[in-house]
Amino acid sequence: MIVGEDSKGKRINLVDFTDYESLKNKSFFCPHCHSSLIFKNGPVKNAHFAHKSLKECNFYWENESQEHLGLKKSLYAWFSKDNQAQVEFYLPEIKQIADIMVEERLAIEIQCSSLSLERLRERTSSYQEIGVTVIWILGQRLHLRNKLTELKENFLYFSSNIGFYYWELDYEGSFLRINYLIHVDIKGRVIYRSQKFPFGRGNLMQILRFPYQARRLESIKVRPLSKEEVYLYLRRQLLAKNSRWMKVQELYYLKGKNILAPSLLANFYFPPAFDYYKRLLKREEPCHLAQTRRFTKEIEEYYKNYFNYLLKIKKSGSFLLYPPKFYDRMNFK
Repeated sequence: MIVGEDSKGKRINLVDFTDYESLKNKSFFCPHCHSSLIFKNGPVKNAHFAHKSLKECNFYWENESQEHLGLKKSLYAWFSKDNQAQVEFYLPEIKQIADIMVEERLAIEIQCSSLSLERLRERTSSYQEIGVTVIWILGQRLHLRNKLTELKENFLYFSSNIGFYYWELDYEGSFLRINYLIHVDIKGRVIYRSQKFPFGRGNLMQILRFPYQARRLESIKVRPLSKEEVYLYLRRQLLAKNSRWMKVQELYYLKGKNILAPSLLANFYFPPAFDYYKRLLKREEPCHLAQTRRFTKEIEEYYKNYFNYLLKIKKSGSFLLYPPKFYDRMNFK
């Protein structure tokens, strides 16, 4: 943790404090549980406070990594250039501590390690219930790379300007990155664009508005899978009794159809919006995800327009993937 209290109750924020020598051999206490803290400033880990014992604290039940401490300090310093920001801000209404609170309305959560879906949804819902927007920004272990796990799906956000997007932090490279226009093909490969923002450059609040700012139309050029590629892939998955594709096949069988029929293979040539098959299997409305629930209607419309677009172009060779607002303008009658 970065914030502690001295014996007189004065808060010590280590980001704003530079005279670390003066803190040695002094007593400090947790601002939340009031138990004893130890000030640490070694060659391996950034200056921080640590509990002598975590038994009495419900907030800091695990040690923070060097990455998490460093990123928290970097983002707090970046925000503080242009905005009112507080680090390790306690919200008594939900008994939760935000890594960084900006203008008392935006909570920034830096997640560098895995956590349960239940805990992620609970923390996100708690913020939403008190009218606080939360942005989860992911450390190295949770970078998007080329695969979307179920946990990563629940860190996705959505806007009509850039589709599904995902925020990341690179501690060693000292930059913030947004991945957007996210799609996943039937083989599970993730397709997206990225943009980097070096730490300290520009107004961070403005950068976080990237998904909603007016911008030129962007696209991703992709090559659809051929009928032969789709057939071979699906056949192998069914022979291997892959549970996902066995369930899809079952749904087609209930309609008197075979997933491998030539007339149906075209359904799988193109990269779908990422959770299409999940919806198909669960027979539920789209995007019951932690960060996108308030966009359900917009996402439904996006899916409908996107698949109408795929039916309309019906061509071989490369084609372009666009953001949702592009399909909104098309006439599919």
